[in-house]
Amino acid sequence: DMTGWIYEDRRAMLGSLLDFKLTYEFSDEVEEGRIISHTPAGGEKVKKGSEVHVVVSKGPKSIKLINVEGLPYEEAKKKLEEIGFKVEKGEKDIENDGSHAVDTVYRMSPSNLETEFEKGQIVMLEVWGEIATAPPPPEETTGEQQTEGFFDLF
Repeated sequence: DMTGWIYEDRRAMLGSLLDFKLTYEFSDEVEEGRIISHTPAGGEKVKKGSEVHVVVSKGPKSIKLINVEGLPYEEAKKKLEEIGFKVEKGEKDIENDGSHAVDTVYRMSPSNLETEFEKGQIVMLEVWGEIATAPPPPEETTGEQQTEGFFDLF
């Protein structure tokens, strides 16, 4: 059985004895260049010069990133995972002035929509945080109040 072996190694070993007919397929399970399957199957006897059909792995199919900026985090995560990306959420939410929905995607990294990636590539999503509230106004002081080491001049 040649399944799982590196095709080039098997060809070097058996190429003068067998007539290999190749097909290439993407595979998430079988490393690029390794044999996915073959017919006749392993264990069958074949004559010298017999045709052997071999399926060789092209490795995982590459995937393109989609733009999820502006989507709610959970929806963006689901969309990216469905096409094969792994998703992580930024550790710190981006400060929100109130003009953005909380927990929507602000930025993604990587962000190049033209580049092809391997399945399992990590995409980091940063999201808008809670709406910032204005700090309380400073307490009013009278001219007679002192602060540590200072006093008001009249």
